[in-house]
Amino acid sequence: MFAQLKERSLLYSIFPHGQVPIRGTTPQEVLCETTQGNLEAQVYMVNLDLLTAEQFLAVATLIGKATGDTPAVVMQTVRERGLPLRVEHVASVSENLKFFV
Repeated sequence: MFAQLKERSLLYSIFPHGQVPIRGTTPQEVLCETTQGNLEAQVYMVNLDLLTAEQFLAVATLIGKATGDTPAVVMQTVRERGLPLRVEHVASVSENLKFFV
């Protein structure tokens, strides 16, 4: 399963063709910590197991720049809590289904 990011998303260039692996195609309502405070949001959870080390570091570096944390701190927090991807940054989602004709 993957989410197709909108081209304006800050994460778009980190993933090939803006496609991020996700754990499910149904968004969840979660409380996200942001630089402006807590925010309830609809999100898809990123499948961390399918990220490359380079992608994970790039995402952590980007988040760290916004929060003032080091990439190592961000990576540890993400491993503990997961990585939400807000619906507003996603153009579409898809499942990796094979169809037989």
